[in-house]
Amino acid sequence: MKTKAKSKSGQLVALLSLAVIGTACLIEEVEQPAQVDAGGTFTTIVTVSDANEEATNAHYGAMAVMVPDDWSYTSGSFTTTDDVGSGTMLVDSDNGSVWLTQSGVAVDINTAFTTPNNMQWVFLLSDVGSLTDAGVVHEVTLNFG
Repeated sequence: MKTKAKSKSGQLVALLSLAVIGTACLIEEVEQPAQVDAGGTFTTIVTVSDANEEATNAHYGAMAVMVPDDWSYTSGSFTTTDDVGSGTMLVDSDNGSVWLTQSGVAVDINTAFTTPNNMQWVFLLSDVGSLTDAGVVHEVTLNFG
């Protein structure tokens, strides 16, 4: 995973992005600022590839992003190289239980990953579900305030 910093000072604001847009997805690139001013907007762009075709089980794209507690998700979108094209990323009302499983059982993300104090997970789903071709690439742009 590469990180392109827009500023060289400060700490990375989003500690971890999990892209689970399909099985065997690979986070190719994450672009995010190294620092955000108080009251500012934070945008991250995540590029994800999926080497496998999904021809029988249409599903929604899912993403979890860890951000500081005092941040909120404002908007997001995605583009993809398959027939879906583009759409909107929406807050997942089930808080990630739709896609985070271990041995087929839904697991709270805080069980699977350590969440530092003063941080929270924001769970997002694409507004459309689809089948995907092998080699599909998704680019997700997320905005936080």
